[in-house]
Amino acid sequence: MVNRFKTEIFPDENQQELFLYYCNTYREMWNHTVEKFRDNYPIVYKNGIEGFKASDLCMESKNKCLQRIAVGVIKNYAFAVKM
Repeated sequence: MVNRFKTEIFPDENQQELFLYYCNTYREMWNHTVEKFRDNYPIVYKNGIEGFKASDLCMESKNKCLQRIAVGVIKNYAFAVKM
């Protein structure tokens, strides 16, 4: 038998700001990546783009970003292009 529990999480103001920061940064980096490769699709692998690293994406972005956000954007973009 499977038991399920439903809980609600009420983040404080700092947690809300951090969550919004992650969401907005991810969205901006995704849009930048789509715009960069709009005219010619890159060669993609399972977890990345040939010749394009997360550190490159962080350097090109307008805002200060975390490496793990850039890695997530590149992995998801590679998966989307493959489909």
